[in-house]
Amino acid sequence: AWNQPRAQYYTPIGYPTASPYNGGRMRYCPNRYFDSYGFVGTIGVACYMTRGASGSPWLTNFVVGSAGEMNYLNGTFVTWHPDFPNVIISEYIGDTAKSFYDTLY
Repeated sequence: AWNQPRAQYYTPIGYPTASPYNGGRMRYCPNRYFDSYGFVGTIGVACYMTRGASGSPWLTNFVVGSAGEMNYLNGTFVTWHPDFPNVIISEYIGDTAKSFYDTLY
């Protein structure tokens, strides 16, 4: 999904590999509410995931055990910020992502 409201709940999902995790199990942070944290063009949620989870999806309308049309990708785990150690950050998926998608399909 693109150009979705920033102010909504996200569920980041990933396989973090740095301690205390080892990458062997999928982890998620259920229903984390967006906050801008002052970064232009990004979205951030409070969620503790370590390295190895980079690139992992952020889903909206996520229900455990569901698949298909209920789950919308609306972010990907890009980075952390040293001022916010328990916050993960994603680029906002807007018009640029839509244009890229349109060139592929």
